[in-house]
Amino acid sequence: MSLQSLPFPRILVTFFLVFSLSPAFADDAGVGLSAVTRVHILGDAGSVALTTRADAPFVGAITHRRHGWIGQFLSLWSYDECATSSDMRLDGATLTVTIASSRLSSCHAVFTANLPEGATVTIEQPAAEIDLNGVFDQIHLDSVATNVRFTGEARDVTLKSDALKALLVYTAVHGRETIRLDSKFVAADVRFAKVDAISYRVDADAAMVNSRYPHTQGAKPDIRVTAEKAQISID
Repeated sequence: MSLQSLPFPRILVTFFLVFSLSPAFADDAGVGLSAVTRVHILGDAGSVALTTRADAPFVGAITHRRHGWIGQFLSLWSYDECATSSDMRLDGATLTVTIASSRLSSCHAVFTANLPEGATVTIEQPAAEIDLNGVFDQIHLDSVATNVRFTGEARDVTLKSDALKALLVYTAVHGRETIRLDSKFVAADVRFAKVDAISYRVDADAAMVNSRYPHTQGAKPDIRVTAEKAQISID
């Protein structure tokens, strides 16, 4: 059975399919993030794309894009209607990003940032499309419907969402990683570049688990899944 075959709620499928994005409208010219160690993203639904590239400026910005054919049509005639009160606030080493919905349902918020390595990221949005690429300390999510793609390194990943689809690709493992998935309906694909042993446990009413590695008590990476229905692949 493929990950796509799991019977997720229709809200999750609908949310992910409507993001055929058209031209972007910037809410901010960008904020310098060279001293940031924590990022907190909250508010309304949107997309998040974070990297930790050393060869690129450490900056963050919010844009709003029109999606769907109606949004593309309106973008030919209007600019300001896609603007919202979304904002970014920098307080010492902490960046707080608040996503606010536009009065037009065809507008979709996108937060992009390039961060220094080792940052902690917390995301609290009702629905989110998340793409993380790089080296992070902790990644925390609290949502209702989420699609997460992660590639890189992270000491702690905690994802809580009623409907969760996750692809977690670890490019390096240091024997300290923890992964916690808490969901009603979860489809997760966890991949490790090189690992000697892992520990894992899946507590679910119905579960399909396919692991390349046996469970080794006390080993890390340590994966724990709590769900009503779960489809988990570990490779």
